[in-house]
Amino acid sequence: MPHRFTLILLIGLALAGALSAAGRFEITPMALYRIGGEFEAEDGEVTRDLLLEGGPGFGFTFGVDYDQHYQLEFSWLRQQSELREETGSLSPSVRLFDLNVDQYQFNGLYHWIFEGGRVRPFLIFGIGATYLDPVPADVDGSLHLSVRMGGGVKLGIGKHAGVRVQGCYVPTYVSEETRVVGVLPGEVYIVTAGQFFHQLEASGGLYIRF
Repeated sequence: MPHRFTLILLIGLALAGALSAAGRFEITPMALYRIGGEFEAEDGEVTRDLLLEGGPGFGFTFGVDYDQHYQLEFSWLRQQSELREETGSLSPSVRLFDLNVDQYQFNGLYHWIFEGGRVRPFLIFGIGATYLDPVPADVDGSLHLSVRMGGGVKLGIGKHAGVRVQGCYVPTYVSEETRVVGVLPGEVYIVTAGQFFHQLEASGGLYIRF
C-alpha cells in the first residue's frame, strides 16, 4: 500500500508540471481485454509455472498535446484476472486467487494527421509500473516495472470528441524475491530470478478534447 501512495504522489506532481505548460487536453475512459502473462517461481526445490488468466478491464488516459503530432499522457488501466498454476499439459491449471493487474504508465504518442485532423493514426510507447493486487486481503501485492508499445487510431466525430482504439504489447518485469501464496495454507512460491511476463492488450473508448 505505501508503494501506491508514493506512486500516486509522483503522478500528481508530474501532472501538475504538465498542466503548467499544457496545450489541449484529451481524456479517454477505456475498456480493455488483456491476455498472456506467465512466469516461474519456486516452492522449495520445485519450479512452478504461474499464469495470469486473460480478462477484461477498464481505466482512463489523460493526455496533453505538445504539438499536433506529439502527445504526453498518463494512463491507469486495470485488468480483472486470476492467478493460476500450470500443472502440466494433461491436467487443468489450478486457480490460486483473483488478481487485479493495475498499470500506471506515462506514454508518448506520435500522430499522423489525415482529413483535416479527423483521422489520426498513432504509435505509442510508455513506461511505468504494474501493481499486482491480490483480491484476498491477507495476500500482499507487489509493484513492478512495465513498458507499453503499440499503436492505434483516433477517429474524430466532432471538434471535441471521437473514438480511440489501440493494440499494445505490455511486458512487466517480475523482480527476484517476489512472493506468491500457493494453494495450500502456508505455501509460498518465490521468484528466484528476475524475468518478464508478456501480455497483449486491445482497448478502446470515447475521447473528449478541450
